[in-house]
Amino acid sequence: MNAFREYAAINKRRALRWHRGGLDEWSVTDWSNAFAGEAGELCNAVKKFRRVEDAIQGHDGDTPQPKSRGEAVRAIAKEIGDVYAYLDLLAQRFGLNVDKCARDTFNFISEREGFPERMPNFGDDETMRMIRNAAKAISYDRDFVAHLNNVTESALETILRLTGSEL
Repeated sequence: MNAFREYAAINKRRALRWHRGGLDEWSVTDWSNAFAGEAGELCNAVKKFRRVEDAIQGHDGDTPQPKSRGEAVRAIAKEIGDVYAYLDLLAQRFGLNVDKCARDTFNFISEREGFPERMPNFGDDETMRMIRNAAKAISYDRDFVAHLNNVTESALETILRLTGSEL
């Protein structure tokens, strides 16, 4: 299981402790508002980081100004985690995988703009099947020199295509 999907499964299990009726207990608007609230907190943490950089004194309500760059960065990291957690739950509320959404959009834009960078599809069952088949083809053919232009080259092309890499 890929790390994003494992995170999503654990995140959903924890969310079900609060939402015993499942993710449908909240509307999609509730989930998007929770995400937006966390994104706002992230923006506030970045604002405070900027104040630390510029040595500006400031205090926002109940949240004290970070005293150091490291403290400000830790606050940003915490908020990024919160944003991701709610983004993942919002995606799941729609029956989507946040990793697949991010990968597909990234690859679409790269293709549209003619850029070579692609995110690999390692989490997809079909991709994993093709990689396993390529690895089997290589392992069955111990004589790489004799069949270099056939099995090995074909397997290499498959791996490169699946990972979006180039020679």
